[in-house]
Amino acid sequence: MIFLNQEKLRINISLGENLTDVTSVVYIATRPRLGKVSFAATISDVATGSTYYDILEGDLNDEGVWCIYPEVTYTDGRKVQGTSEKFKVNYQCQ
Repeated sequence: MIFLNQEKLRINISLGENLTDVTSVVYIATRPRLGKVSFAATISDVATGSTYYDILEGDLNDEGVWCIYPEVTYTDGRKVQGTSEKFKVNYQCQ
């Protein structure tokens, strides 16, 4: 489970292609009530297209179902969006 305001969590997205001609990868997430937010991803393996983002304090600040997808920017300026996935951020009872 993922909890509201959780930290020490890594989001991994494998793009399944070589990222040699890529200048950046950004994860774009739509939050239930607060709208879109973006996270600058790190490319961990150029050859396989593996990327990740380490969640920071305050990133998971909206309870409910989120939708996230990667956006890849190439050296020629093209931007390509990947497949979206959903995950739920839960309220943690004290």
